[in-house]
Amino acid sequence: MRRGLTLELCLQGVSKIMKEFRPKLATILDHILASESNATIGEACCCGGMGTLHECMCNDCQHHEPSCKACFIAAHLHNPWHWAEVWNGSFFDRQDISKLGRIVIIGHNRHQGVDCPYAIVKEPVNFHMVHINGIHKTKVLFYQMKACLCSRIFPGTVSEPHTRFTFAILQDFHLQTLTSKKLVYNYISAIRRKTNNAFSSEVPDVYSLFLQVQQIWIALMMYKWGGQVHNMDKYFPSHPTDSVVVPRFSCPERGFNVMDTIMETISNKNQ
Repeated sequence: MRRGLTLELCLQGVSKIMKEFRPKLATILDHILASESNATIGEACCCGGMGTLHECMCNDCQHHEPSCKACFIAAHLHNPWHWAEVWNGSFFDRQDISKLGRIVIIGHNRHQGVDCPYAIVKEPVNFHMVHINGIHKTKVLFYQMKACLCSRIFPGTVSEPHTRFTFAILQDFHLQTLTSKKLVYNYISAIRRKTNNAFSSEVPDVYSLFLQVQQIWIALMMYKWGGQVHNMDKYFPSHPTDSVVVPRFSCPERGFNVMDTIMETISNKNQ
């Protein structure tokens, strides 16, 4: 006869510290459930706008009170990749901020949300923006590739990129693959589930593109950490040219951390 999986079975074999949680588990679950909704949903928004109701929540913010769509957009001027949990009368529907009417403006001295009077492109473009919390199908208004890079966004391709990656997701994957040997396939599968855990197959698969972009990112990071962007070959003439190996600064290096006279003295003593 099969036994049903109960909470007690899940907690079998846990440490004494975990057992201290048992009397508090019901209270903890109550608060977890309470954090997924709010009693003020459906009430008039505090902004006082005509017909505006509390219908949007944000679980990416540490603390965000329910608000109308306009207030949600205003509160996320500098956090455009936060998901909007929009109450549709039956459940909370996860939506990108562009569905609320926001067009993400990138560029103009990195002040997102402020339009640039010298912009060449005036029409927004539909993009897939890949962030650590999921894959956003959003509307973006940008001007040049360097504007995206200044806003910490990496293009998927050089010519007409319709998928872009935030620096945050590239940095996060690099750290995870170094510490836990996580594969790109598994990482992107988790990102797709963060977007839609119920129907992840409906989320765009950016595996192939991310595989190439992260290799470029890691190569660039190695070049940066190796000091080549600061012309390190000038200070380490004995090292191979364009080497991306991080120098051992504790080792004696003629003309860098040891005077030539000292190196000559050591050489004479060794003869």
